[in-house]
Order: sequence, then structure tokens, then C-alpha cells
Amino acid sequence: MDHVPGDTSPASATDVLPDVAPQLRALRRRRGLTLEAAARRAGLSPAHLSRLETGNRQPSLPMLLALSRIYGTTVSELLGEAPPERDPVVRGGRSEPVEADGWIYRQAGGAGRALQCLRVHVPYATRADIVRVHPGEEWIH
Repeated sequence: MDHVPGDTSPASATDVLPDVAPQLRALRRRRGLTLEAAARRAGLSPAHLSRLETGNRQPSLPMLLALSRIYGTTVSELLGEAPPERDPVVRGGRSEPVEADGWIYRQAGGAGRALQCLRVHVPYATRADIVRVHPGEEWIH
């Protein structure tokens, strides 16, 4: 059932959360933990953890956090969210060059970082007295 604007009835947990039950069981087994050992570490009864793993119960956020720590993962991964691409190197074919006054700039590192890595081609015939101004600092290698 879809949520209709103006409808004050709360959505059920199954409408909001993806099915984490199979993931919980697979992660516990991958860590080599018995149901009893994992439940003890999480502060749950084995029966309660079993119900979570079979989908008969929906875990609360504190339970998901505790289980993700025990299983060495994140709540995001438990919920099936794919992590963003974190490749620190921008490959040559994935970077469009930008030209300004004869200089050619190519991004050489991932975007959204405190230090922006650029590969700069300075033509041989460039005037030495041109000053480039930009916010921030430079580190030249």
C-alpha cells in the first residue's frame, strides 16, 4: 500500500526497511558465529536473533548497529545500500581536459576531497610573468 499525502496512518516497518533477514544470517555464518554466540554479543536471546534472521521480526536501528559491529560491516551494507565509488585515481580516459590560456588541466584524483590533484601541461613558450591566482594552496610535484 502506497503512502498517500495527508494520510496519517504510519507505514509498516516492512514498507520502509528492506529484507535484512538473509543478510543477517549470511554475515553471522561468514563470521563463523553460532546463533547463541552472536545473540550473546548483541545482547539478544537466541530466539529473538533467530526471528530476525527468518524475517519474523524487524530489527530496530540499535539492533542493526550492534549486529553490524559484531559482523564487521556497516548498517548501510546490512540494508543493501551500495557504497559510492571510492577510486582515488582518475583514469586518463575518464577525465576531460580543460584548457585556459594555453595551459591544459586534467583531473588526476577523485573529486570532493580537500586536496584536488591536477595534472597540468604548461607549454614551453609560456610567458614566465603570468601569475595564476586561485583560492587555496598549491603543492607541486
